Amino acid sequence: MLGIPTNTSVGPVLEVSNLSLSFATATGLVRAVDDVSLTLGRGETLGLVGESGCGKSSLARSILGLTKPDSGSVRLLGRDITGMPREHMLQCRRDMQMIFQNPSAALNPRLTAGRLIEEPLVVHGLGRRQERRERVGQLLSQVGLRPEVAQRYPHEISGGQRQRVAIARALALSPAVIVCDEPVSALDVSVQAQVINLLRDLQERLGVSYIFISHGLSVTRHISHRVAIMYLGRIVEEGPAREVFDAPSHPYTRALIRAAPRIDDLSAGEAIEMLDGELPSPLAPPPGCHFHTRCPFAILNCGCTVPPLRATGPERRVACHRTEEIGVLTSVALHEKDHIT
Repeated sequence: MLGIPTNTSVGPVLEVSNLSLSFATATGLVRAVDDVSLTLGRGETLGLVGESGCGKSSLARSILGLTKPDSGSVRLLGRDITGMPREHMLQCRRDMQMIFQNPSAALNPRLTAGRLIEEPLVVHGLGRRQERRERVGQLLSQVGLRPEVAQRYPHEISGGQRQRVAIARALALSPAVIVCDEPVSALDVSVQAQVINLLRDLQERLGVSYIFISHGLSVTRHISHRVAIMYLGRIVEEGPAREVFDAPSHPYTRALIRAAPRIDDLSAGEAIEMLDGELPSPLAPPPGCHFHTRCPFAILNCGCTVPPLRATGPERRVACHRTEEIGVLTSVALHEKDHIT
């Protein structure tokens, strides 16, 4: 037997509290992650959405322990792993894995698919050779690949098959959490759907939890139970995926949804709404609410005071000084078409 432990935790599998991360550059200090707090339940998918450069991947790297945060904490299965010594962190790697955006870059071209999937088992000293091979066969079957794929090198299989190999490798140690960093953005649209459905099926069967990083709203809505919207390092809105996408409470969330092209709009010849202004530089973000320079609802207080991420419902949190007013306006704006006959 390989002796891979099974996660039987009752509470959240992951708790991130007040996490902040800065990078020193030649031109100044970039605050990539700014006081972020979130939780992830067992068998749950949390979608992390925002424009490129908003801090999604930096947050993921801090959660995984690949980058040391300036402050805050990360608790995995009840254990505080922030700043944990390397020898102890290796044990935690079993419980937390990652699927990268580009499978071609993430897989060693000198190793066969079978060896790539087996590698985590070898690193952690799990099982004998025959036991590991049996585990590889089981994993290939779970991700929908035939046994002979184990003998092929990455360049000998398609992009979709390479990403399935990457998923199998992430599952090898039976982790509690998998961070999916844009896992389908490098794939063809038809293959994207297959991989998303595979991830959902694996979650139902194995109970694994995902942090799903993406800037694609439709993909995120399809796979996520909850979503967190990021803007310049901060979480500006969080809640159940359906509620957030159907009735966004933050102006930035509203802008993202209205900017996304839809088939019915294109067929009607309607213009796609775009955000006004340029994304501010992370080297010099605006004071107060970072979004106030592009927000049509901004008032004087927005440029002076940072709005707290506060509860607006049983499972909703929003960081906006005018949440209640905008919520009413947004609901009317998003659904007014439905009343036009």
